[in-house]
Amino acid sequence: MESLYRALCGEDQECLRETRETSRFLSELDQIAKSLEVHVDKSPAQYVIESIDVERLRREAEGRGVPRQLVDYVVRRALYFRFGGGGVGGRCKNCGDPASLVVLKREDLGIYERQRTVARCVCGSEWEFEMWRCPNCGTQGRDSFDVYIYSDVYILSCKKCGYKFGMIEEKPDLHVMHFYIHILRWTLPSGDT
Repeated sequence: MESLYRALCGEDQECLRETRETSRFLSELDQIAKSLEVHVDKSPAQYVIESIDVERLRREAEGRGVPRQLVDYVVRRALYFRFGGGGVGGRCKNCGDPASLVVLKREDLGIYERQRTVARCVCGSEWEFEMWRCPNCGTQGRDSFDVYIYSDVYILSCKKCGYKFGMIEEKPDLHVMHFYIHILRWTLPSGDT
């Protein structure tokens, strides 16, 4: 995790100190997200976010002291806590967004081990996914990506559409790491993220 912190902060000691407190901060935001009242206000749609009053949730989150820059993140987490995870048409069933992280999960099958690939939205939703496939445009193949490496974190940039997403092996602090990978994607050379 330290390499990810340094990729974001460089040698700025105050920034490094604050990033090390992220786990506690995200836990506090999750408590707010879990307490938001999420109601399906409109007729069912392809993605949950299209069936709720997002503006009402944003106002409720702001009223509970959530910083404006993080309100949409808290709303997305609230959808995940209320409706669970999964994907629809290669996108998050809650948010409708493409995955911002691909997680390689090891499965012990007794005699041997295999690796499953799952896509993950920053809200926490996960769904089965193909390795070396762009979550945004569907382009496939290892040669379709520029790869940036930060220790055990890979940021892939699709050569076709410019979308950037992370790829890592499953970790115990996955949600915190995903939060920073989501931010780190914006610091790389231009393209759609």
